[in-house]
Amino acid sequence: MTIILDPTDPEWKKRIAYSYEEGEIAKVVECDTTLQLPSVDARVQYAMNSLNQDNVIKKKYDHAWIMHLIDEGRIKELQPFYSENSYRRYMQELGVEGVAGVSTLNQYYNTISGSFPNWTFSDTADNYERLRRVNVARCFCAAFKKSR
Repeated sequence: MTIILDPTDPEWKKRIAYSYEEGEIAKVVECDTTLQLPSVDARVQYAMNSLNQDNVIKKKYDHAWIMHLIDEGRIKELQPFYSENSYRRYMQELGVEGVAGVSTLNQYYNTISGSFPNWTFSDTADNYERLRRVNVARCFCAAFKKSR
């Protein structure tokens, strides 16, 4: 008989399994059953966690800048998103919290004109806010590259 253990099994179960192995009743095999993300997804997850930890993302709608950056093809390893909903679902699958709703992402995504890093925004004339938004995208690029 073979007993398969994974890291989440309680200690009592592991002790019983190994006692069976010592008594030559069973063979114990340890395996890691946690799902591994593909490399590019793990890098996105790392970058998003870094931005959240460093408080770079100040507003939920700041995700619109990251989505737009990816859609422009600035991150070669990532395919563009076909909708705000697909971006939101992707981030949720990665465990990223605090992403704006679909309508908010759409609203802010559509304010961007020009190409990164020379974006302008139709909803604000404040140069500081423009730079802050561009820097959210810059920080994502840097964290994504650092995660290699």
